Amino acid sequence: MPLAQEAALAYQRWVDKRRTLVEQASGGRVGYLHIPGMNLPSYLQAYSDLFGRHLNADAVLVDVRFNGGGNLHDPLVTMLTGQGLAGMVTRDGTRVGEVPATRWTKPSALLANAGSYSDGSIFPSVYQRLKIGPVVGESVPGTGTAVWWEHQLDRRLVYGVPQLGFLGRDGRWFENQDIVPDVPVAADPALIAVGRDPQLERAVQVLLQKIGPAKGSR
Repeated sequence: MPLAQEAALAYQRWVDKRRTLVEQASGGRVGYLHIPGMNLPSYLQAYSDLFGRHLNADAVLVDVRFNGGGNLHDPLVTMLTGQGLAGMVTRDGTRVGEVPATRWTKPSALLANAGSYSDGSIFPSVYQRLKIGPVVGESVPGTGTAVWWEHQLDRRLVYGVPQLGFLGRDGRWFENQDIVPDVPVAADPALIAVGRDPQLERAVQVLLQKIGPAKGSR
């Protein structure tokens, strides 16, 4: 099996495991998205999962741990900051959709770590500044710059040249600023070795506290 295919299968197994953990820990009330890169395929997968698989979830956990970067923070922010205006309801009172239909109107939380790189660090910073929801996990090093990638004569050597920085309205550059999570959780190697994900578990707890008991429960 080619190495790239093996890596893709290992990644999908990792995502499936996280999704199952979230579903079990939340009783199916919290959806799970992992965004591996800030690119179109990642956005389309997140959009498909959010408004397909997790349409009826009460909240969603967005995971950008180990995100390699790109340029997707604006569409993600737009997708996660919808304000519910109306519901689409059948004659017998069954709610089948929301307005807006293409923006998430329910709570979310963001899971990030030190491997959330480039635009993978800009997004947590923007998410936190806009107070979309709590950021959970580890501090994220500020590595957000626009980079131009070049090859040397030997095509095996690739290097990036920073071209543009992101300067906040407060006069501070995003780069070299740590994004400190609202809920700090370290990645415990001992727990990870036995199949647990303490950062994920804590993020689910935070969301469950935020959305409260399920309707009809005591």
